[in-house]
Amino acid sequence: MIPIRIVQVPSMLLIFLALLIGALVSSTSAKIPSICNLVCKSSINGTETFAFCESLSELTMTGRCCLNRTESQTLVVGIDLQGCGITEETFSDALVNMSSLLYISLEGNKFKGLSTTDFHSNTGIEFLSLPSKFSCPGSKGTWLNQSSDANSTYCFSEQNACDVRNVTCPSNSHCVHSGVDLVQCLCDEGFHGYKCLEQGTFPLTSFLASIILPTIALCILFFVTQRRYVIQQSSKVD
Repeated sequence: MIPIRIVQVPSMLLIFLALLIGALVSSTSAKIPSICNLVCKSSINGTETFAFCESLSELTMTGRCCLNRTESQTLVVGIDLQGCGITEETFSDALVNMSSLLYISLEGNKFKGLSTTDFHSNTGIEFLSLPSKFSCPGSKGTWLNQSSDANSTYCFSEQNACDVRNVTCPSNSHCVHSGVDLVQCLCDEGFHGYKCLEQGTFPLTSFLASIILPTIALCILFFVTQRRYVIQQSSKVD
């Protein structure tokens, strides 16, 4: 009979692979954010977000959110949280992974204040309604138009902050609109590093190798040391 050799895979390596596969699966799955399922006092029917969502055949209304579903992902393009009783922290946390919002309504909540960073990386907001005590977030020129009534403040068409602020970036870099009244200076193509002073492409291969190879080495070292400990303990028992 031919002897069969059983190769044991280090447990740490298995855990690493499981986490990697889990991350890949979760990133490709089209999950609906939990905030879309909130039960709120205000009806979604007849709102600006609802009307916008109904106007385009590729969009669907799910709970408090207007979704654009594709084969690879589900984008939240509108969210109506009127009368949901949430805080600004809950709202901001919900928007961390949303960057395609066009319509947002926030009246009837427990907000004490809202800052531009609460909207994270949303750069194309067309309609934003807030409680009447708030003004539109950002500096002058952040919004194309603004209006208000007894119940709400309305902000229309978020503008490119690079143009509004007339931002000038250092050499070898350019301005990018990164959120409501927020900008970043990113390196031009062919430049990287501190203040974009290094020319050429970023050494991605060597960078990844410097992370992956030590990780594998640590897994192997851990396996060897644990294996030796197990053998020693077995010898003592025998």
